[in-house]
Amino acid sequence: MALKSNLYNDNIPAEKRRAIIWQFVRNNSDVFTASDIKKQLKISNDHSLPYLKKLVSAGYLKYANKTRRGRVVEFKFVKGPIYPPELKATGENLAQENMWRSMKMLGKFSAKELAVHSTTEKRDVTFHAARNYLYILEKAEYVHRVRGDFPEPIFTMNGTKNTGPLAPSIRSFKNVYDRNTKEYVWHGHQEGERI
Repeated sequence: MALKSNLYNDNIPAEKRRAIIWQFVRNNSDVFTASDIKKQLKISNDHSLPYLKKLVSAGYLKYANKTRRGRVVEFKFVKGPIYPPELKATGENLAQENMWRSMKMLGKFSAKELAVHSTTEKRDVTFHAARNYLYILEKAEYVHRVRGDFPEPIFTMNGTKNTGPLAPSIRSFKNVYDRNTKEYVWHGHQEGERI
């Protein structure tokens, strides 16, 4: 058994393993299987399948084909950021959770302030991630600009959209799903557009 684990990238840190899988997924325009990842990346199905299922739940991948028993055979990339998203088992984005909590505490904030206040020892929230999240939440009317673009926009939360403790989730094609009310509240980009 020890020999088998040395043949695969199963012994590297989970974060690095997810990054390797994400790069493969994002650069693959064709359908692929967990076996493709096993052959090309030397990562076992035990380590790749849970992450692939989270990516499906989050809308970054879709099931392209299933067997009669419902077992997943092939996956297809739908959309996603450059960097690998950190996801809970349910497919929810952990950086979005941090930003949602920070928005409630800050009251007024820029993307830069939001990124700084949302970053923890274990999770780095970039300016780019904060700016994109705010842009989409503005379209869905969760936040409003209280100051324009110069030197940078300042936002505040829309009190009527503070529907609960769970962060609005950006799903496939930049659709916004309110996890508190369990409904889609805004529909974004067209299928196949990469963000």
